[in-house]
Amino acid sequence: ASGKTLLGADDKAGVAIAMTMAAELLAHPEIPHGKVRLCFTVDEEIGRGVTHLQLDDLQADVAYTLDGADAGEIIYETFSADKAVVNITGVSTHPGDAKDKLV
Repeated sequence: ASGKTLLGADDKAGVAIAMTMAAELLAHPEIPHGKVRLCFTVDEEIGRGVTHLQLDDLQADVAYTLDGADAGEIIYETFSADKAVVNITGVSTHPGDAKDKLV
């Protein structure tokens, strides 16, 4: 990181929004709502942050991943992503690696 940008700004915005919502609900008990539970994890892009979370302990009927967007914009769908590490062994045939070794 160059130090010239705010890393994780979308995550920080999501936390700020969730905490503001919770404060508003606590300050205004007349607003009807069910139980609200907040949980903050890392790696929301690939869902690895919940690896150490016991979902039964959360006792939630539904869960949402909050992520940043433009002000006033609500995104109600997203993609699912995952990560894989692939190791390939064999004989290199790239000219940069296999000079004088090609068949």
